[in-house]
Amino acid sequence: MTMSERAAINTTERYLIWLASNALVTATVAWAAFQVQQDEIAPAILFPLLVGGVLGAAGLVILHFTGLPGLRWALMGAAVWGLLVVVGQDYIGHRFRLQLYEDAL
Repeated sequence: MTMSERAAINTTERYLIWLASNALVTATVAWAAFQVQQDEIAPAILFPLLVGGVLGAAGLVILHFTGLPGLRWALMGAAVWGLLVVVGQDYIGHRFRLQLYEDAL
């Protein structure tokens, strides 16, 4: 195996770690956001800022840990993972309400 092949594998592994870590953080933040929303203590302006800040900070830590090129990946990741947190939180809420509905039947 040549040096460039090893570097390609190493880079591929780092991107996979970046992807898996961000997916895990996104799911965790979405679940936590849903739980806070259920307790009805989620202020309209501060809560999304807090969720975005946590997601952004986690993304930067993951990006630093994996050693991937910075700004472009950080911006793309922030947009994608931020949208996925919203979708994940809504999906968790939908499944929760669907379970409550089925329990009522």
